[in-house]
Amino acid sequence: MEFGVNEKINVGFPKMIGPKTGALQESILSPYLYSVYINQLPVYLRHQAIEDDIPPLYLVSLLNCLLYADDVVLIANRSTMVDLLRKCEEHSIQMGYQWNPSKCVILDNQPQTVEYAIYDQVLPQTTTFTYLGIPFKPGGHLDPEKLVQSNIFKAMSTMNILSSIGFGHKWNMA
Repeated sequence: MEFGVNEKINVGFPKMIGPKTGALQESILSPYLYSVYINQLPVYLRHQAIEDDIPPLYLVSLLNCLLYADDVVLIANRSTMVDLLRKCEEHSIQMGYQWNPSKCVILDNQPQTVEYAIYDQVLPQTTTFTYLGIPFKPGGHLDPEKLVQSNIFKAMSTMNILSSIGFGHKWNMA
């Protein structure tokens, strides 16, 4: 399926412009098409089907990815992560989309001896990663210090803006 936009060049015939695949950025079709493609990924990555009557604590151990809109997080130990990345690459090729390796990071709690890659591009390693506004540190643990500092910064910025327009002039911002 191909989408595009008609553009009139001078006074001549309209010329079709647009992406070769997918939908234009900001198109109302983009979220829908993305969900059609990406909703199959968790099933593809799962090593076993999830039953309806699985206890919640056991269910958590089966989760190997989180998806929210176009943000995807893979959760795995070192030996499984290489396989998950390979499966993500395979899924993208089968479905006709592509991951952006420059927007991918590896959060590993051990010194990196494994090279993680997608499309033969090595993924960078980092010591912290923010997912949906929540900072994580290696081992998949929340980083409460970074979360508190981030919230303090946001609150102070908001208070400064409100103060500059006359609200809360009695606040002590020391």
